[in-house]
Amino acid sequence: MKKILAVLLVWLVALLPAALGQPVVATKVNSTIYVVPGSGTDLGAQINAAAATCATGSQCQIVVPPGTQTQFATGIIFLPNETITCPSVNVIDNTTNSDSAAKLSYIGSGVAVTMSASAGRFIGCDLLLGTTTSTATGEYSSAVTVIKSGIDVGIWGGASTTTLIHVGSASNPTEDSHIETVRLSDWVGPAISIDHANDTFITKTTSYGKVGNTTGVGMLVDANASGIIISNYVCGNCGLHGLWERYTLTGNYPSFIFATDFECDNAQSDCFLFDSTLASANVDATFIDSWAAGAVGVGVHISGGSGITFNSCHVRVNSLDGCLIDVTGGRAEYGTIINGCLIQGKNQSQRCEPEWHSNDGTSRPCHRYRQPNYEFPRGRRQSEVCARGAVRRGRSDLQQ
Repeated sequence: MKKILAVLLVWLVALLPAALGQPVVATKVNSTIYVVPGSGTDLGAQINAAAATCATGSQCQIVVPPGTQTQFATGIIFLPNETITCPSVNVIDNTTNSDSAAKLSYIGSGVAVTMSASAGRFIGCDLLLGTTTSTATGEYSSAVTVIKSGIDVGIWGGASTTTLIHVGSASNPTEDSHIETVRLSDWVGPAISIDHANDTFITKTTSYGKVGNTTGVGMLVDANASGIIISNYVCGNCGLHGLWERYTLTGNYPSFIFATDFECDNAQSDCFLFDSTLASANVDATFIDSWAAGAVGVGVHISGGSGITFNSCHVRVNSLDGCLIDVTGGRAEYGTIINGCLIQGKNQSQRCEPEWHSNDGTSRPCHRYRQPNYEFPRGRRQSEVCARGAVRRGRSDLQQ
């Protein structure tokens, strides 16, 4: 009992000066550092200074107590074994209505939180981004960069040039990163961007872009991204695409996505786009029990990449085709499997022809179910459900 009273006393002593408007940098209680925002002191600088007092090699626990929204301009840079904990709000929104709920408001022009050190954890913190922020969390230009573990975090806002969470670093490739129970709101740039990173786990994460935005991307995957394990990712008002996998940076082609329940709603172009920059690379992307609906473009669009599988998916009420495979330029996609998927309500814009289209100027009626053991040229095997424009191919070597 005496120990508990002592802790409470230290806690009250720490809060009293802050309540009186006096700056308080940090108070340590039982190896935990409490950083209370003080007037005239930048919270980011306070947190960085507090972390510097931790013993090298030991766990560094920093807590930001409940309070009003605090602006800061100095980016928070994690040290090894650092954990920052804040009170969580758990709000998801596609407007600015909930912005005031965020505890932290970053008004700087760079990266709000950089987690390039090992074993960092960012827990329960709600972060509002200004339009000059490059990244919320990360190491390139984003809000949170090179995230090690973000748990129960909320991130709002930013501009079209802002990445909310960036996982990866070309100079120091990222390994074993976790994004868990995170809510991303009101974004107009990439919500999550992954490149130069191995084994990235995304679990129970909800991501809503700003209503009607045409610039955001629910998840952007680029070079040297390998081993992305997704379980329950919901993207609403997805901007340009829900998932965009491409190859525009230096390094190897991205590869190995293992996704269960990836949901894309209301993209302003294609829900899932496998970009032509992937050429014929074996990207090995598997999606199970996933969803593509309400896109202004195509539900699932494969313009490049091989080894792409959609099992037990729902593709519905998209403006153009349900699924479109149009690999061109002499490239050869192979090993594409669309199996057990419900494809319905496609061609909402009435702009799709109910035929197969090929690059040799001919067309073939689209009306058949293609068995899994059907032999394609170059030894490809594919299972397709084709129902008047549900799955359309733009390849000249498709055989009747």
